[in-house]
Amino acid sequence: LSQLRESFEEDEDVHVAFAHWRRVEAAKSVLMRAEGIDERQAFERLKRLARETGRSLLETADALADTNEGTIAATDRQ
Repeated sequence: LSQLRESFEEDEDVHVAFAHWRRVEAAKSVLMRAEGIDERQAFERLKRLARETGRSLLETADALADTNEGTIAATDRQ
């Protein structure tokens, strides 16, 4: 029973990690399209936006992905 519980917990961790990865990838995609930058630059920009706005990386990623055009990126630069 203990091993089964551990297995379920590991599965849940994998699902959560994958969900987080998908959110970050969506935000990077928005930045790449909106700003004409590559994947590495988009990730650096995402991290910088998170630091500058005092949000977590996931909060920033969600906000960017929700805009669909990355308007938060333009707003935060002003």
